[in-house]
Amino acid sequence: MRGYFPGDLPPDLKPETNGRFQLSNQPLNVGKSLIGADVAVSHGGIGTLCQVVLAGKPAFTLPTQIEQTFNSYRIREVGNGDWIDRKSDNPEIQQRFQNFMTSDTMAQRAKALAEENAEFGDVPFVETVCDGIEGVIGD
Repeated sequence: MRGYFPGDLPPDLKPETNGRFQLSNQPLNVGKSLIGADVAVSHGGIGTLCQVVLAGKPAFTLPTQIEQTFNSYRIREVGNGDWIDRKSDNPEIQQRFQNFMTSDTMAQRAKALAEENAEFGDVPFVETVCDGIEGVIGD
């Protein structure tokens, strides 16, 4: 498991950082982190979720903002994962996470979504945006 914690790591977290659990105060390369992952747990931001979908991984999200909530709802709706809201209690969280971690259906759907959307994985972002802007404003 890999995690990002902005700023100085609290002393009580440092002893927990080992081979299976890596916590860093440096931003993660999400794409590289997903290579060996079975699932992704995140806040549900659109950039992260797009990388998760393209990597063919199911997503479990813990949104903190409305945009993340909308993204999380859509991920559940298409069968690629699940989410909990801030009002969920521990038994609900535990049950939904347990279902998520053991769902073959979500893992299969995640792989199917990645295949369906593979053409978005190799888009040259800067070139595509510049071409689009030039198309709108003309030569």
